[in-house]
Amino acid sequence: MTRDDAIAQRHIRAFVGLYPWVDISAKIPFPPELPPGSTSHRLMPFPEQYLFVNAYVQPPFRLDDPNVSPALVSDDGLAQAFQAANGKRKKQALFLCGDLDNITPQVKTLATRLRSLGIDAIYKEFKDCGHSFDKLARKGTWEGARKSEAYAEAVEFLRAVHQVS
Repeated sequence: MTRDDAIAQRHIRAFVGLYPWVDISAKIPFPPELPPGSTSHRLMPFPEQYLFVNAYVQPPFRLDDPNVSPALVSDDGLAQAFQAANGKRKKQALFLCGDLDNITPQVKTLATRLRSLGIDAIYKEFKDCGHSFDKLARKGTWEGARKSEAYAEAVEFLRAVHQVS
């Protein structure tokens, strides 16, 4: 059994990615400056990224393992993992990112890949937001409004997938 086969055996009913780092093996460029007053974060430069991810990803796992970096799963593996139990693909993936987050390009690429496989993957960017834009956002600020919008989208998506009102 290949690694992709093992991943594919675990069907994904729904996936919500709030600025997910989908390929931690990739060097990520430093992002543009954030707007004045922003409480968002920019991901760290590569040397610090390396220290960070190696603190979390321990042997026997490797950074280029598809179990750790889902962007590295083959198309067949992704298609099988997102296959609904009844044999039909349905809306299952929601990606929410800040437009100034430096992992946004790899998230967009994965969402596009899923759609090319017939999986209804929704991708939404939040203007003027960096990585973890929701973490320090305060009520009444523009980031607070985007945080509320992102969380509401995630809740509505999960309600629709799980048919909860």
